[in-house]
Amino acid sequence: MSRLSEHSTLDEVIQAIDSRLVHAFSEIPQPHQTESVACAWLKKTSLTGIWLHNSFDDVPSECRSARFMLLAAQKGCPALRDATPEQYDNYTELALASITANPIALSDLDPRFRNDRMVEHAQNSWPKNMFFVAYGNKWILKAMSDELLDRLARADSLFALIAPQDRLRDPLHSYMTLGDISKNMWACHIIRKNCHLPMLAAKVREGEWFDVGLTKMKKPDTLEHAVQELGDLWPNNDKGEIILMAYIMSHPIDEVVQAMTGTSLKKLLLEMYSQVELEPFLKEDVGLRGAMLEGALGL
Repeated sequence: MSRLSEHSTLDEVIQAIDSRLVHAFSEIPQPHQTESVACAWLKKTSLTGIWLHNSFDDVPSECRSARFMLLAAQKGCPALRDATPEQYDNYTELALASITANPIALSDLDPRFRNDRMVEHAQNSWPKNMFFVAYGNKWILKAMSDELLDRLARADSLFALIAPQDRLRDPLHSYMTLGDISKNMWACHIIRKNCHLPMLAAKVREGEWFDVGLTKMKKPDTLEHAVQELGDLWPNNDKGEIILMAYIMSHPIDEVVQAMTGTSLKKLLLEMYSQVELEPFLKEDVGLRGAMLEGALGL
């Protein structure tokens, strides 16, 4: 901690900054809180994370020159949160530097700069994080071109799961293998939320299976065996449910509806198939009608 006071000279302030004794900008006496001192402090500070962000917030607007904001962006401060293209001629440079330091900066990007260039820069800077970046910034999927969307989907199966299927060049199942899915089963809620079970079933039908070493679930011998396993699963076992439902859906729907007996299994049919697909079975299947009615009532 520095021992600076209102009576400290500029030389003393600079010496304290150079010696890394000034940990927060607020420690600098107000008379010496200038643009050049702010830049000197930011270059030398050892603050990181939330502590740096909080101290950045203390820097008055008159000190926030284009030079200072670029330094702040390079350090990972939320520079874009308080910057506009009208304020800073170097806004593009600020944006690129901010994204390089932290992909979260995309959430603060001015709408006029939400384009392929910025998304591609994020992809190049954070190639393993684009799923998380896009999942947390819904504008990304809408703003990027179809060509870039397809390219990112091919590079990352998780990204493909959240990409609008009607904008992909090929059917979703061609962008991934069940081995890819096995590595990311923690994201199984996305598969259910985005109604991707038919895609998994198509891959099982083609002869693929999940990585047993990762999922600890062998391929069932028969439809009846799979239905029994599904009924015996512990509650909230989403991973197991998805794997077994994918296998079950690889069989003809008439065989599946007949094999799925009991209220809980009938309710799963509503997730596995559309109402149009189940319509032909409603007349004869009382349990299915009951499950559909309960679903409509929110029970």
